[in-house]
Amino acid sequence: STNKVITGVSVGEVYGLGANPVTNRVYAVFSCSLAVIDGSSNTVITTFSVSCPLPSNDVAVNPNTNRVYVAARYSVEVFDGSTYAHIASINPGCNTPDTIGVNPANNLVYVDCIDNQQVSIIDGSTNIVRQTIALTYSPQDVDANAATNNAYVATTSNLAVLDPPTTSSTTTTETTSAAGTSQLTVNAQGTTRSFARAELRCREDTHRQPSPSTRGRSTPSKMTGTARVHSPTGWTAVTRTIKERFR
Repeated sequence: STNKVITGVSVGEVYGLGANPVTNRVYAVFSCSLAVIDGSSNTVITTFSVSCPLPSNDVAVNPNTNRVYVAARYSVEVFDGSTYAHIASINPGCNTPDTIGVNPANNLVYVDCIDNQQVSIIDGSTNIVRQTIALTYSPQDVDANAATNNAYVATTSNLAVLDPPTTSSTTTTETTSAAGTSQLTVNAQGTTRSFARAELRCREDTHRQPSPSTRGRSTPSKMTGTARVHSPTGWTAVTRTIKERFR
């Protein structure tokens, strides 16, 4: 217990590290490959390509599921920590996934994207992007606290703190500020939260409903539509009514 270097493991220039304390395996990203190291003997068990010929940036492990997540050049690659089998290739919604943080308590994976100034949240049970969050400054690193379910993003100007996503039912309404900036206000368990439109991905399916008395002539009427909003709890239906002129 002298805290001195006891050995060196030859794997090349390492860009990122992740460890599983349950299996005592260490995962090291070097160049475009991933090395698996036995934590007991400090020897390389195997290495395999991840994103060749492009380099990978980081690696993280969920010790509860034994899933290994690698931030490749344009994607997040998922591997089985026991068999090293490739499970999924996830598009995080950005060009350059950089660092990864895993919350084993709720099985969420956080990926920061330098060029896009955003953080993507992946559901580890489905390997689907659950939410993207726009940041004011470029992210440098991300991690999560399994005790509180908060996530933390180190940016070029501050430390951004993300509150834990809710698992309860969510009511979502759309509002527009005086400046014309569309926002989404999410109310869950009595707590109201606002998300900028840039932080959410929306899709809508709208339809016109003219009344029989106004068909065939240009009069103000209403268009009702149902928008499906990617909220922290998944796709939530939103019904809105807006004024529109039609013929």
